[in-house]
Amino acid sequence: MITLMTVIRKKPEVSTEDFRHFMKHEYGPTYQALPQTRAYKKLRLQEGPRTARAVHA
Repeated sequence: MITLMTVIRKKPEVSTEDFRHFMKHEYGPTYQALPQTRAYKKLRLQEGPRTARAVHA
C-alpha cells in the first residue's frame, strides 16, 4: 500500500474560515471521489500561545 501525505498551507490573504470551508467542502470531497483514494484523513494545526499542534478536523 502506498501512503501519501500532503501539506497544504493557506495564503496569507485567505481567511482561516474561508480556507477551512474550502478544504471541507471542495478539496476534501473532490479528493475522496478519486477512484484510487481508499481513505482520506485530515489533520489541521491548531495554534496556541507558543506552539502549533495537529488536531483531527
